Amino acid sequence: MVRRLIVSGLLVTSPLLAQGQKASATIDWARKPGAEQCIDAQALARAVEARLQRPVFTAPGRGDAVVRGTVEPRAKGGWAATIELRSADGRFVGVRELSTDAEHCSAFDDSLALVLALLVDVEKKRVAAAPQPPATQPPAPDKPRVRERVKIEVPKEAHAPRLPWFYELGAIGAASFGILPDPELGLGALAALDPPHFPPVVLSATFFRTQRTARPPGRASFSLVLASFELCPVRAGSGRVSLDGCIRQRAGRLESVGTGFDDNGADDRLYIDFGLSADGALVLAGPLELFLSFGGSVPLTRDRFIVEGPSETRQLHRSAAVVGDVGVGLKLRL
Repeated sequence: MVRRLIVSGLLVTSPLLAQGQKASATIDWARKPGAEQCIDAQALARAVEARLQRPVFTAPGRGDAVVRGTVEPRAKGGWAATIELRSADGRFVGVRELSTDAEHCSAFDDSLALVLALLVDVEKKRVAAAPQPPATQPPAPDKPRVRERVKIEVPKEAHAPRLPWFYELGAIGAASFGILPDPELGLGALAALDPPHFPPVVLSATFFRTQRTARPPGRASFSLVLASFELCPVRAGSGRVSLDGCIRQRAGRLESVGTGFDDNGADDRLYIDFGLSADGALVLAGPLELFLSFGGSVPLTRDRFIVEGPSETRQLHRSAAVVGDVGVGLKLRL
């Protein structure tokens, strides 16, 4: 009975005894110019050790293996990283290449930690037995090729925990159609807030030129000031070009003044509409962007401006059922 218990114990524990000791490593991690926002070496090492639930990295010159990695921005947008594992004496173990089209480099954080954790989670004996591969020698025909170089594409939509808040300030020129009797030009300013993981919010105010219209026997002048609130849940594009789809509400003051009539009147109305807009941006240099927008709205009320005579009442103007606008300007994205 005792012999059988001992044998059973050996059978149970033998896989544990057979498991080799894990290798330790040092890390040499470089963020190339433009990649300063990417994860640093200390944070990456902590993330790897948290995944493996054991110490992995040690001081330079003391590890069984050496991890060398770089991360950099790509010319076409997005990011690229390379992680190479070698033994302490320089023998090649494996390399991983990662890339992503994500806007912010922190979208790489989880993937880099996972890939590096899998790469360094090796036994000491495997690192010690790693051959120094000849530069041009092909594998033998009867042996499968060992894929030590692996390329990994990280989805653009990967969570970016350090995605910063962006602020925008700009000046715009606008043209309005349908609110006033004739199309009219205006100047304005905008301010936008682009928080991570929430749609951008855009605030703007536009002042339009006073429009004078002859209505014999007198004249009527109209002036318009608009403030706009936009929420932009749809975004397309990357790199230098972006396009946002927005829902908006506008409110403002529509003022009319009559002159040359027997009884000159003045009126001041609250104007409100709801609509959609498409806002595009093109990066010109650094934080400077060219801004272009197209919008359409439905007025909440359509006020009528009239002239009352002794025998008739004439309509001077009434806002269109659907109004539109175009804007162009420059803004700073900070």
